[in-house]
Amino acid sequence: MYDPISKMDWLHLLPMFQTSIPELLKGAKATIYSLSGFEVLFVLYPFIDNKEKAKLPIFLGMGYTSLLIFSMTVIVLGYFSLEDLSEVEFSVLAIYKSVSYTFIERLDFIVVAQWMFVIMPNLALLMWALTYGVKRLYRVPQRTMVYAVAIVILILVSVIKYERVINQLVDIISEVGFWLIFVYPLIILPLVWIKKKWRKHKGSAPT
Repeated sequence: MYDPISKMDWLHLLPMFQTSIPELLKGAKATIYSLSGFEVLFVLYPFIDNKEKAKLPIFLGMGYTSLLIFSMTVIVLGYFSLEDLSEVEFSVLAIYKSVSYTFIERLDFIVVAQWMFVIMPNLALLMWALTYGVKRLYRVPQRTMVYAVAIVILILVSVIKYERVINQLVDIISEVGFWLIFVYPLIILPLVWIKKKWRKHKGSAPT
């Protein structure tokens, strides 16, 4: 990213520290789609043997992801003007399109191909979490659910082609993700505490 950074106009980031709290929260909510995916840890956590040692890698991974998103956001804001951003659909990919070398004309093709190696493990984990959850809730064989979900995904991928539809889908996922990732655990947490205390009190009660 050194080439886009060298072409940034730092005045695009001004004025700073003048955004209200509601506007900041609205902007944070808009980034949920990029941050989503770590909720699979809710499903993986019971399978971890040493849970204390797992905390540090989890926090480091989330911190690195947040730092990467923040850095790319600053680069995009500095590289494009406000008018350009309103017209560019995929700003990060557009930055890669602007970079070229004597031996590589379209760097974005390589980036998209390489990005599949990042997406595929995430898809595998999310597929497993989805099918495992259905198996636990409804006693449906996990292998059957893998085939069913894969067919649905193939159909959706072949149908969803236009950028407008993709943006609408991203907005829906962001809205659902906000309630599922941040609100739902905060509702469940006090209920879990109450349940644990009730079980502890029940277990210590004289028979």
